[in-house]
Amino acid sequence: MIDRLIKSLSYPGSIVLDFFAGSGTVGRVCIAQGRHCLMCDSDPASKDYFNKHIELMKNLGQDAEYEEIQRVDDITVHKNLQKTTIY
Repeated sequence: MIDRLIKSLSYPGSIVLDFFAGSGTVGRVCIAQGRHCLMCDSDPASKDYFNKHIELMKNLGQDAEYEEIQRVDDITVHKNLQKTTIY
């Protein structure tokens, strides 16, 4: 279902925002479909779970690079956000 939503509501290279990243499903689908994703979650355990997804994707030959941002203000995000970067 997430796969169909991402595919129908965005285009390759666009940025998808996931305020409740949880297990990282939206981020994983975005990487697989060539979208960029900003993921937010207040639970530190979700980062470990998502890192396992990233390792699995790399083992399957998919390119899955990302940058982690602990906490930023809105000015920093607007200055540094590039469509070529996955956050």
